[in-house]
Amino acid sequence: MILNLIDNMKKIEINDKKIFENYYVDSIINSEYQFSTLFIWQHVYKFKYEIWNDCLIVYGTQKNGDTQVYFPIGKINELDSYVDHIQHIFGHLNQHINIRPLSEKMKDCLLHSIDFNIEVGSKESYSDYLYDFDSLKSYSGSMYKKKRHELHRFCSRYEYKYESIDLGNMKEVLEALNRILNLESERDEDEYEAYCKIFNNFECLNLRGGFIRIRGIIEAVAVGEAIGSMILMHLRRCNKRFEGIYPAMLHLVLNSEFNNGEYKIINTQDDMGNENIRRTKLSYNPVCIYKKYFIKEVNNEKILY
Repeated sequence: MILNLIDNMKKIEINDKKIFENYYVDSIINSEYQFSTLFIWQHVYKFKYEIWNDCLIVYGTQKNGDTQVYFPIGKINELDSYVDHIQHIFGHLNQHINIRPLSEKMKDCLLHSIDFNIEVGSKESYSDYLYDFDSLKSYSGSMYKKKRHELHRFCSRYEYKYESIDLGNMKEVLEALNRILNLESERDEDEYEAYCKIFNNFECLNLRGGFIRIRGIIEAVAVGEAIGSMILMHLRRCNKRFEGIYPAMLHLVLNSEFNNGEYKIINTQDDMGNENIRRTKLSYNPVCIYKKYFIKEVNNEKILY
């Protein structure tokens, strides 16, 4: 029975978006629970899902090969049966239970239903960076003085043109991203494949974005999506040889593509443990660093079911 459950777990594909929307009744801040994120990075983490007891449960494979399971999404009445269910799943896999990523509330709820030895923790590199929409959109206030200066310097120094992404220019934008990635010291092919998924499914994922041309050449690209009152940024890639291009790209895409809603939060996701990315994200003055937790089973003998 458990073997059939594992075999029947479904790989996350673009046509599953409506299924996820049926279960995501309440808004979730955590970027890793969003369908778009799961779909875009499915090729790396082998995300699958199952429908269990009127809930949707996502499973993934970490880069070390360990299985991870998400908190159940939907009308969950009590968590004891969920814990029993994943105990059977992980028992069959002969792996220790590994539940992540969890909000603090999810973590605290689960702790009441777990009666085996566990390790509970979080890592800075997992955390999402959250910003006040109005402040970041306008770079208003003293804390954004440096960003306003960088934006002004970019605008006065370069002859640029902003354009929205549409079906007619997506191929050119993806080619530009490929070129910009080649400028990096270490190109990440998984990242480029994720970008290909973004543009091949742009409309289906309800994404919005834009780019900057300098002397006719695309030198910066940004893509995000609106999820309730939150803007989730999926992509912001720029040619760093143009000073101030990153704050300019963010300013332009927010004011051009996300200027017609009542948004409160911008989520730029995590920093992937990269210290340079961490410093950059902190420089935009997040109002919250949204911690994500894990619960891992330890020192329990595994029983095959």
